[in-house]
Amino acid sequence: MEATRPLTSAEIDAEIRRLEEQRARAVPPDEQRYRALVQESLTLEIARLERQKVHSEVLEDQRRGALMRKYLLGRSGKAIRAVLQRVVGVRDAHLFGLAKGVPLESRDD
Repeated sequence: MEATRPLTSAEIDAEIRRLEEQRARAVPPDEQRYRALVQESLTLEIARLERQKVHSEVLEDQRRGALMRKYLLGRSGKAIRAVLQRVVGVRDAHLFGLAKGVPLESRDD
């Protein structure tokens, strides 16, 4: 029984190139163009969706901010600030009326 030696990286590269050429010849030119168009179309659609996602996140963040402002000024403002005081950092405290000397007024109905 004869032992086979493992292929070198150069031999593997040559085999890959041979198979890629064979695969390219096996696909009719019209189908190659179609595949390229589909690939490009998908790439463009993914890019469009990524831009749309970024825009949606900005709008959602703005909406969250507006809701937080409404809640902080509402009946439960003091309770919300008490909870936030434990988790909001010093740098962002002023955004929630937690900074010393910058109170946000809330309704105490």
